[in-house]
Amino acid sequence: GGGFTSVRLALDGSELDDTERIEMRVRADTRTYGLTFEDDSLAGRRAISHNADLDAAPPPDADGWSTITLRYDQLRPSVFGQPIDAEPFEPNKAREIGIIIGDGIDGKFALVVDWIDACR
Repeated sequence: GGGFTSVRLALDGSELDDTERIEMRVRADTRTYGLTFEDDSLAGRRAISHNADLDAAPPPDADGWSTITLRYDQLRPSVFGQPIDAEPFEPNKAREIGIIIGDGIDGKFALVVDWIDACR
């Protein structure tokens, strides 16, 4: 209910060292999904989420897969979904990656992730 869900993965802090972007291969419905990251940044006592929508995926291939490239400089900082003015995301201090849907639409959704790769 509520049109919101997310899945997150804790990072040990070295997975994104010296990388500039994320590439991922996905098969999705028409809803808008987002990719989120957390580093050591705080706004007060709250963790800052650095995020970007995945709606700019190129057209899918014949099997329905799209490969998305997302540069870290495309990420926007926020706290509880509200934009804030904060320092850029620091991949060398990453502690979490996540995928989110928060469009407020209650109901079924489908996003299949084949792979995610941190790239230089």
